Amino acid sequence: MSLKVSPDNSSVPSGANQQFTAMGTFSDGTTQDLTSSASWTSDSDLVKISSTGLAMTSGSGSANITATSAGVSGSTSLTINAAALVSITIAPPDASVPLGLTQQFTATGTYTDGTVSDITGTGHWSSSDASIATISDSPQTAGLASIVGAGQTVIEITAADRSAAATLSVTSATLTAISINPTTATIPLGTSQQFSATGTFSDGTAQDVTSMAQWSSSDAGIAIISNDPGSAGLATSAAQGSASIAATLQGISSSSTLTVTQGTLGNNIVDPSTILC
Repeated sequence: MSLKVSPDNSSVPSGANQQFTAMGTFSDGTTQDLTSSASWTSDSDLVKISSTGLAMTSGSGSANITATSAGVSGSTSLTINAAALVSITIAPPDASVPLGLTQQFTATGTYTDGTVSDITGTGHWSSSDASIATISDSPQTAGLASIVGAGQTVIEITAADRSAAATLSVTSATLTAISINPTTATIPLGTSQQFSATGTFSDGTAQDVTSMAQWSSSDAGIAIISNDPGSAGLATSAAQGSASIAATLQGISSSSTLTVTQGTLGNNIVDPSTILC
């Protein structure tokens, strides 16, 4: 008898399974499927194989898969490649924003080995209607939709032959007011304060506009405030005193007062001249 293991020299992504079969050929020329009765082994910890020939993979590398029946063996190789992308999830799956604002979308990929990863900056983004919204593919702003007109568009990301979509609805509401939180703040020298801005719109809705507003400080010698992505609205103290912190969007502004006091550490007063900037 001879024993043939199939498929020959197969490859799968990490985390994927591969079903093997063992076919026996006897001296009289007849054949028989011995998959369920053969003894299965793998020469690598990367592959665990069941009694029915189902190989379960992890990591990357290769393994020899062997089936044995009645003292006769057959084998083949299995290559385990890097995990492959299985699905993509977009957040938020649906969004509604007023005209003139932006909407950040993010994408998470799930892989054959069960791992998940942020793929916002690696996939290709598109909008089904660029007259409603465009969306960025640039590394620093990937997934950021810029609103152009009222209506509805489908936002899609594609990566490694997988795709996902979200619906973006743009209303004709206009910004009527901005509020800053906190309205007043007091911090020790050498520390920082995060401000946020909420916009109120003509349809009665409210939305966080912290990342969209233009932030400013009335006295950069006392406090500097960031407009950088990821840290917008973050005020860093520079000296003792008070400064007005303002957020402006679409010509509408609001302000807050930030007071910087002499820094303290526990019960000890910190000499401002010793603080390294």
